[in-house]
Amino acid sequence: MKNKQNLDKHAKEILRRILLGETLEVIGEEYQVDKNVIIDYYRRIFEKDERSLEIFNNVLEEEAKIQFRNNIIKNINGEITLKQAAAGLGIHCQTFKKRMMEYLATNNELLKLYETNKGRNDYSHIDFMELVIEMLENKCTQIEMEEKYQLKAKTLSKKIAGFKDKRLCEACKILAESFAYKRALSNDEINYINSVIKEHREDREIEAEK
Repeated sequence: MKNKQNLDKHAKEILRRILLGETLEVIGEEYQVDKNVIIDYYRRIFEKDERSLEIFNNVLEEEAKIQFRNNIIKNINGEITLKQAAAGLGIHCQTFKKRMMEYLATNNELLKLYETNKGRNDYSHIDFMELVIEMLENKCTQIEMEEKYQLKAKTLSKKIAGFKDKRLCEACKILAESFAYKRALSNDEINYINSVIKEHREDREIEAEK
């Protein structure tokens, strides 16, 4: 209720500041209103005014681009972690990292800064457990996954060897041997791998609910 009252009371001023380019985080903190509440509030107001809604959404899009770039710079400089940078944009760490690398590929200045500060072999953004599950689901080789995520050779095999989940390690071994001996997986092997994937997904869902 307090959020709504603050918005109703200061609606014109808040909108003016948004259109002038102030960030929703700063405005929201000052008026004690969550940024998503602000966005929903004005989208409801403009839902029958297509032009105003378009302008509002364009401003939000530009702000998101600026925040994305700022979060990249802050992460490169060690001011925030990848998890914090991604959370600020409401996306997953790996999604942020992927978009960041795509952006850096078009900006040589920031790319050089990244390589200087973070190093070429910084894997802090990668959830290796999730990566391995992706490998099992798609029946990819370790080399294919290393190429996809730009990992050094043997990085994935070393990570797998360090997993405490023996069933997951066994599933990886089964898949690797099928490629090594150029044979198809048996039905029992497929069922085993699928059961490991299912267990992993269920465990992640339980963790997310805590």
